[in-house]
Amino acid sequence: MRKKTFYSLLAPELTSLQKEQIALGKDHDLDEKDIAMYASSRYNFEQMREIRLALEHHVERRYVRSLCDPSLPAKKMKEMRMDLQHGRFPRTGIRNLEKTAAVLAGGSALFLVLALFVPEHRSTWHLNATEAEILQGERFDPMQYVEGYRKEDGVLVLPENVDTETPGSVLAEYRTVQNGTVTRQYLRVTVKEKSREELSGLR
Repeated sequence: MRKKTFYSLLAPELTSLQKEQIALGKDHDLDEKDIAMYASSRYNFEQMREIRLALEHHVERRYVRSLCDPSLPAKKMKEMRMDLQHGRFPRTGIRNLEKTAAVLAGGSALFLVLALFVPEHRSTWHLNATEAEILQGERFDPMQYVEGYRKEDGVLVLPENVDTETPGSVLAEYRTVQNGTVTRQYLRVTVKEKSREELSGLR
């Protein structure tokens, strides 16, 4: 069982797009050590994506570390990632591998991934869907997607980032907190734009 580590301190630093890159890494079967390489507020979501893609393409971690420099623009990271995927290793990146590894070892990435990963906690609650569609302007009731929740599961924290007035898609995070452990589940919420006919019907 993994403990909640500095969650209340570190998690608020991440945007929903950064959290989505972490969720995608988990969905694509990256392990904790892989995700720890980019699960840090030091990277924007585009930088996180490039590091994640390199790992998903099975580039060795020692070479992926050449990408783990927050000062590198995402565009440059992409060029380096493509080189690595084709077996071409940037000289400057290789020279900085040991230095980057040391920074990562002492940085916040490890703490952050421990905070964001779902611990092995036997909870009874679950989401009854992975995706939901809502018409623009309709009310979003987060509890209608929760099943089996008991007080024994801990404090249930519902998502607050769903704006039904704005068309688009967001990753809504549900979590329970109990005795220092966190259980998370995600719901992809898509807000569909109303047609002109529907809008005119409201007038």
